[in-house]
Amino acid sequence: MNRALTIVVLLTTALMVSGCAMFNSSESEEQVKLRELSASSNDNARSNKQLTQKVKDSATRVDGIQNQVSAIDSRTQDLTNRIQALEQNNQELTKQIAELNKKIEEDKAARQEEMNKLVSVIAEQTTKVINDTVAANIAVPAGAGPFVKYTVEPGDSLNTIAKAHKVKADEIRKANRMKNDSIRTGQVLYIPKKD
Repeated sequence: MNRALTIVVLLTTALMVSGCAMFNSSESEEQVKLRELSASSNDNARSNKQLTQKVKDSATRVDGIQNQVSAIDSRTQDLTNRIQALEQNNQELTKQIAELNKKIEEDKAARQEEMNKLVSVIAEQTTKVINDTVAANIAVPAGAGPFVKYTVEPGDSLNTIAKAHKVKADEIRKANRMKNDSIRTGQVLYIPKKD
């Protein structure tokens, strides 16, 4: 804008110096140029205002974008911190789970050992009850007459016991209420006594 005014002032001065006659003859041409320059100057001023406004708008947008980038950076840092905290928590939980699994295995082994002991005790007691029941059932021999008590030894069979006492195996079976010839070491049998 200052340049255009300077040009106008210079042109006006040059015209005055060159004389009135010349000024009168080229006056309309100069006025046209002056008007064109003035219009061009006004257009430039408007363009400058528009450019200035656009620059201000762009600066405002850039500030807004910078604020958004700053907010995104802050949020990214926050998420990174959260992820690190979750990873640390996950490691701690994994360690606790491993410890719990170890304790579960130890408890399982201890329970199995207790269960084995309990089964052993129950088996012993059951055997004793069975032996006592069998002894109670055989405690009184079947039939009348005198009997001899005999404890079965390893290698004995009902037939060898019968031959040793000079009786029949069937008589021993009846006296002891046996259903078959099966006997076990330590079992007490009633043997009918022969006169």
